[in-house]
Amino acid sequence: METIASGHAITTMSGGILLDAWFPAPTLSALSSAIPAELKALVGSDSVRGVSREIASIEIDISALQLQHSMHIYVYISYRID
Repeated sequence: METIASGHAITTMSGGILLDAWFPAPTLSALSSAIPAELKALVGSDSVRGVSREIASIEIDISALQLQHSMHIYVYISYRID
């Protein structure tokens, strides 16, 4: 059985390195093509902190993850801008 998890995030980037990502409404379904307006409004740069805020979208098959003695799933996402 396939279980899909997905969501849109606002990320904080510095020099092409992902500092953090906030997924305000992750779901256990396929990725929606509609990015929430609330996230779009956060896109931009912060010259004081030297960072930019960008949209990231992800969809993964969490049924492929091996869970051992835990109810928590930790997903590490490598994100790089060329």
